[in-house]
Amino acid sequence: MTLSSKAIWYPANAFAGWALLVAAAVSATLLVRLPLTAKRWIVWASFFGPICAALAASWEYLAQLHGH
Repeated sequence: MTLSSKAIWYPANAFAGWALLVAAAVSATLLVRLPLTAKRWIVWASFFGPICAALAASWEYLAQLHGH
């Protein structure tokens, strides 16, 4: 969808970039604050959760830009 128009390409990629930057900051904060005894699934969730949320938000933003 993003290749169909420059009016979609640039805003969609800018949004995705900022969303992933925020996700990285949230993941880093969560991982630093976790105790060393944290369960492995909590560590993985702290890493992948914000990233998945950023990707989902980016897809939703793209769908709004594309008019779906």
